[in-house]
Amino acid sequence: MDWLEDVLQAPIKTLLVVAGIAFIAASILGQLGLPWIALPRKWQRMMAGMFGTVLLIVGVALEGFPEGSVPSTAAPNPPDTVSPPISSPTPPSEDTSNASPVDAPQNPPVVQPPESNKISSEKFLLEKATFAPGETIRVEFTAEEDYASQAWIGLISSSVSHGSETINDQHDKAYKYIQNRLSGTEEFRAPEEPGSYDFRMNNEGVEVDFITFEVTFPDPKDLENGQLTLEKATFAPGETIRVKFTAEEDYVSQAWIGLIPSGVRHGSETINDQHDKAYKYIQNRLSGTEEFKAPEEPGPYDFRMNNEGAEVSFISFEVQ
Repeated sequence: MDWLEDVLQAPIKTLLVVAGIAFIAASILGQLGLPWIALPRKWQRMMAGMFGTVLLIVGVALEGFPEGSVPSTAAPNPPDTVSPPISSPTPPSEDTSNASPVDAPQNPPVVQPPESNKISSEKFLLEKATFAPGETIRVEFTAEEDYASQAWIGLISSSVSHGSETINDQHDKAYKYIQNRLSGTEEFRAPEEPGSYDFRMNNEGVEVDFITFEVTFPDPKDLENGQLTLEKATFAPGETIRVKFTAEEDYVSQAWIGLIPSGVRHGSETINDQHDKAYKYIQNRLSGTEEFKAPEEPGPYDFRMNNEGAEVSFISFEVQ
């Protein structure tokens, strides 16, 4: 009997509603007759209607509550109030996306090291790889403790075969003894003839190290560097010429300015010295003015500044 099982499993509120509807229907249709109740049928129908109405009202009322809950007439408890945790205020994050260049954090500027022209080998260091004919060359060196007192550094053409102290001694253009020093600096003059040369270190019959450099005449454009200036470019024969100059702090006291025909090759102090018409020493000054007389013979001439074997600057003018 599936219908009976369904009825027994139905919720009480549903049964009350069904029973109430049944009693009301019976009272209306007059089908209710209870002989064991000593009341007239009219009263039985009235009581059934009232009872059914009560059951229907209770069942409908129970439909508004969840299963298993019982409505209560007591005042509802106030909901539990959970207080938020107390914490210190968080400072606003600093937004630098729209900050001005003044306000935004700045990285320190990156300072690039100056470019160096120095060259080195195991035991030698030179200020640069190219020198003008006759220019002073400073050679820094290191040596070993067990080198003989007669160990030496020689300036030798690169075309000479390497390895033998004897062969190096036969072809050296200049030399300096190390004299038991473990390090130091020696000065040489670059050969007057352009070409490739070496400094070679020799000890007890053997060449132990070398470094190669070039001797070449500089490009005259590299010597037009503004260290010499003139009031004008053309002068009459015998006219006074005022030459303004600026010099470097490391120039030697014998640095000088020479008046030289423009046809003389640039770069070598020795060559300039051989052809100068007049000269004045700078005498350790960093700037100044010198006076010369223009040559009597018309033609192109230069003022050339010379320091430690090399021409370092020049300016040209015309005599006419």
